[in-house]
Amino acid sequence: MVQQRDNGRSREEERRRRQRREERRRRRRRARLCRLAVLTVCLLILLITVPYLIKNAVAGTLFVPRTLVSLVETDSRAEEPAAAADDDKAEVWTCQALSPWTYTTEETAPQGDIVDYHTENYSYEQMCRDLYFLQERYRDILTVQVFGQSLDNRDLIDAVVGSPDADKDIIVQYSMHAREHLITNVGMAQLEDLLKNYQTGSFGGEALSAILSKVRLHIIPMMNPDGVSISQSGFDAIRDESLKAGLQEVYRTDTELGKASPDINEYTATWKANARSVDLNRNFATKGWTTEMGTQQPSCSRYPGTSANSEPEVQALINLTEAVNCVAQLAYHCHGRLVFCDYGMAAEDPALYETDMALAELISRQTAVNGADGYTVTSTVQDEQNPGGCSDYYMQILHIPAVTVEVGDLYKADGSYNDPPLSVDQVDKMLAENLTVLPAVAQMFAAQEG
Repeated sequence: MVQQRDNGRSREEERRRRQRREERRRRRRRARLCRLAVLTVCLLILLITVPYLIKNAVAGTLFVPRTLVSLVETDSRAEEPAAAADDDKAEVWTCQALSPWTYTTEETAPQGDIVDYHTENYSYEQMCRDLYFLQERYRDILTVQVFGQSLDNRDLIDAVVGSPDADKDIIVQYSMHAREHLITNVGMAQLEDLLKNYQTGSFGGEALSAILSKVRLHIIPMMNPDGVSISQSGFDAIRDESLKAGLQEVYRTDTELGKASPDINEYTATWKANARSVDLNRNFATKGWTTEMGTQQPSCSRYPGTSANSEPEVQALINLTEAVNCVAQLAYHCHGRLVFCDYGMAAEDPALYETDMALAELISRQTAVNGADGYTVTSTVQDEQNPGGCSDYYMQILHIPAVTVEVGDLYKADGSYNDPPLSVDQVDKMLAENLTVLPAVAQMFAAQEG
């Protein structure tokens, strides 16, 4: 009788997993239909406006509608990579939710390793330069595309490693909290290590290329580029004057409330939010989300926003997730040597909970290096973490396994609190602890059916 109940429960859990997979497929089909409808409308606009343009061009009074300008710009961006492509280049993965990345530089690529992950303030600009050189060097196995823009119009960049024929996707994102930008150094170093070892490396007795023929890794090195720029360079890093004025007002308010250092440079260095002073890791529409949690006004940290999923960075990540077959998500943060998991799903979805715990335990084992213990697996329920987090959203709403990996020691050698931004002299230890995490996670999900 017990065996029958267990079999019945297993069948029910499998049925629910199939339903969730089918729902994600339906969402992707709907997204494709919406894009087709938009393309149809654009073609109709062309048919209507081209005769008008020709007529007015001849008359010397040409006025180009903004819609047509946007269409022409989009077409030109889409054509540039094709024009520059090598005829012998291998097929690379593409996704309609992403747009081509058109960055270029006049600089010359280094002869050896491209990513200098020992840089104290590894900036958005340096990340873009390094991604460009990595794409040039590893063009057959790396696709760099854009999945959205920040408030200050910085590209949100997705570096995709894996076969175009892979049917599973894992999203790994870094630096959602601005002051934790040292984790971008680690993410970029992980990316370059994957690329260097893609063809000849192995993990767990399996060729890395074989693992990544089944699973694609979406590495997002800087989820909050505006916030990182503020933390590294202050409010002057924000180009939009209205955003900059809003930030100055937040500084005034935080100072009045006793939340800000009188030294504005110290204040901006510990900035966590985006350019609209919203804490992105409290903005996701999770269970229990409310405007009453955290801080009730825009601030350098802990402000959840006026509504859930209000921020473009959050919306872009959700759209990317729905456009691919995401089977897992890792959120890298920078404080405490922990792996957060659970997210209150043990009773509602036992199979998801068990997979999430297995994922956390796997990462804990991989981070045990040089005789030290691995990162501590920690339940968000027992630790009483606040709602609104990215990994909470994946688990509670999308029913996709997700963990939050916190790198960096909680205390310094002298016993003082190791509060971000962390010193770059800790990056070698962070990288050593996390160098095998991405291959291990990819292998775990490559081996799973469905």
